[in-house]
Amino acid sequence: DNINLAAVYNFIGEIYENANKYDSALEYYRKSLELNKDAAFQTTVLGNSGNVYNNLGDYPRALECYEHALKITDGLLSSVNKNRKDSLSWAVLLITTGGIYVSMSQYSNALANYNAALKITRILKNKGLERWTLTEIGNVYKSEKDFQQAISYFEKSIELCNSLNRPDKKAIILNEMANVYIATGEMAKALNYAQQSLTIVEAGSDLEQLPKTYTTLGEIHTKLNHYSKAVAYFLKAIAICEKTKAIADEKDAWEGLSDAYDQMHQTAKSYDAYRHFIALRDS
Repeated sequence: DNINLAAVYNFIGEIYENANKYDSALEYYRKSLELNKDAAFQTTVLGNSGNVYNNLGDYPRALECYEHALKITDGLLSSVNKNRKDSLSWAVLLITTGGIYVSMSQYSNALANYNAALKITRILKNKGLERWTLTEIGNVYKSEKDFQQAISYFEKSIELCNSLNRPDKKAIILNEMANVYIATGEMAKALNYAQQSLTIVEAGSDLEQLPKTYTTLGEIHTKLNHYSKAVAYFLKAIAICEKTKAIADEKDAWEGLSDAYDQMHQTAKSYDAYRHFIALRDS
């Protein structure tokens, strides 16, 4: 029947999405939405469609999908508990939509969503979701260059990482704090937090976070005029990214390497690194 077929189409869409075949994923999600008008199912598929548009960088269409999903969820919650929006699904949608607002540099809208989600996570006593929300709020303040607020939220998130025994998430936040202190010119603090992040990710062999932390350390040592150390960290980051196909992280590492070589007055090497950066940026 149509309901089962819709579920199959959604599953096929997820397979295509995971394979980065986004046009095919969207086509199957569209078919599944046409066949099953159940509100909960529609919310799930709209969320999936929003994720695809987000991956494609089409943020307005991603936002349209997420807001449609929020509207449907709002209706479901209103019928069940008289507008008391304290469900896990509502919080996750708020956080996800907040991420789209961040991508569009609409920080006030992002903060409104994140703060609403934060209240729900505390009502639900969901510490994992609260940690995620605090981190996202910290990232917004970092983007707005409100560094004091960013550090405050990152510190709260780290407290939860400790209580939840999530060193992997703690390493990410420590690296973000290091980047805040790079921005404020406090290199001793930046180095301290980046090294803490490195200790965790090297112990866990976290190949997703490791190049990010290596690049942060490269930037710190460049600013400290420790150019040979900086180059070594950038090259380590690049080597991992080439294996894992982490294009965005590899791009950042090449840019940092170009800057380090430039500071060393090694023009040819700086230019070569910058060419790699441009190629990845424009890919």
